[in-house]
Amino acid sequence: MTGFDTTRPNIARVYDYWLGGKDNFAVDRELARTMTEVNAGIPAMARANRDFIAAAVRKVAEAGVEQFLDLGAGLPTSPAVHEAARAVNPDARVVYVDSDPVVVSHASALLATKPASTHSKATSPNRTRFSPTRWCRRRSTGPGQRA
Repeated sequence: MTGFDTTRPNIARVYDYWLGGKDNFAVDRELARTMTEVNAGIPAMARANRDFIAAAVRKVAEAGVEQFLDLGAGLPTSPAVHEAARAVNPDARVVYVDSDPVVVSHASALLATKPASTHSKATSPNRTRFSPTRWCRRRSTGPGQRA
């Protein structure tokens, strides 16, 4: 995979900036500020979106879902899907899928120490590490036990 160009803005890094993340560059922050001049509510909308995702993931993890598929994942800014899921079930598995090479390159480095997380293109589903037929398998027993 090729590196990424820090002289050109990337919307995933702009979004990271709006969320208070650290994985963005001056060029991303400049674009974020320009976009915010057009619509001052964008940063609040980005945070509300991230809060909703985290709450939804926690809720379905509490209901027994153990595997998560995050399509169009962007950068894993905290709280990321794997953080929300593993707050409920430390054994939860997450597959992050994004076709943006900047995201895949950057996020692969960020998630290198996070087992059971991977990045892939949605157009290459067979290259993901986890079986698509098991995404929504639910526990019918207690946490940590297999049905």
